[in-house]
Amino acid sequence: MKQVTYFLSMVVAGIAAGAVAFGFMMERAITATGIQNGPWVTNTAYGDKDAPALLKAGVAKRGLFALKSSETVYYTAYTDSDGQALKDSCTYRVTGQAPATRWWSFTLYGGDNFLLDNEADIYSVFMDPVSRDVDFTISPDAPSGGGDWLQSKGGGKISVTLRLYNPEPEVYEALATTQLPSIEKEGCA
Repeated sequence: MKQVTYFLSMVVAGIAAGAVAFGFMMERAITATGIQNGPWVTNTAYGDKDAPALLKAGVAKRGLFALKSSETVYYTAYTDSDGQALKDSCTYRVTGQAPATRWWSFTLYGGDNFLLDNEADIYSVFMDPVSRDVDFTISPDAPSGGGDWLQSKGGGKISVTLRLYNPEPEVYEALATTQLPSIEKEGCA
């Protein structure tokens, strides 16, 4: 009986170790195989039927229904522009010139890679067709000065995804160097 118990505990331990390793490898496929641009990372294989299996699994885990890269470029930031991890207890200002694209949007995700429940029922900031510039706040509470805002309260380690729909050819040609908005930390609670 001791041998069976030992065998079963080794099987369970092996499955658990395999699951942890697989989860790590999926995350690594998303972040390490991508193209870095400041705090933003992208990958031209998102939504590609021929993408590596681990990348497909990582995209599926995050709940993305990724469009082909010929239609949309996805950039995700896990850090601010100084390289510090994004946290739900801090306030960030996201500003900059809009990339050359037909339409853009930003969406905030919690540590579990899902949308955050929030009091304001605002889950995305998107392009103003008049100004096209990017200027909004990520913070636990609404900013006193008003303006566009994504609520981070309760998200733990957060990330923000920038979607560029039908970007111009120059974006595709310079994914690592195209001008993207900055994410500046203003303070933490």
